[in-house]
Amino acid sequence: MKQLLLLFLVAASFSFTSKNAKLPVNSTFAVVADNQTTVKWENQEIDLGIIKHQVPKTVEFVFTNTGKTPLIITDVKTSCGCTVAEYPKEPIAPGAKGAIKAMYSAGSMGKFSKFITVTANIPGNKVDLNIFGEVQ
Repeated sequence: MKQLLLLFLVAASFSFTSKNAKLPVNSTFAVVADNQTTVKWENQEIDLGIIKHQVPKTVEFVFTNTGKTPLIITDVKTSCGCTVAEYPKEPIAPGAKGAIKAMYSAGSMGKFSKFITVTANIPGNKVDLNIFGEVQ
């Protein structure tokens, strides 16, 4: 019983002291957060429907920089060599629009789903865009 009471008192003392504890601010994190912006995508998925074999299809993923700092896209990668993407190399000002353009060349028949990963100064640093459909 004494051990249980002692355990309770120790736990209670930790809970009272933790309420008054001040955590140090990580200035590096604050700088990174200040440089981030937010983006609103008109769409993050595009359904190409049924497309013809070996006939390239081009799509645009349009976005708006909804943050307070310029959007800087540092990299765009596609999930395979059948998809090629272009992106703005210059910073996108707050309130301005831009687009990621992607061209898909169907090499095989059947259903497909391809991803375009955009790396930028946004929360999470990356966003995946998707094009899908069926090749006949």
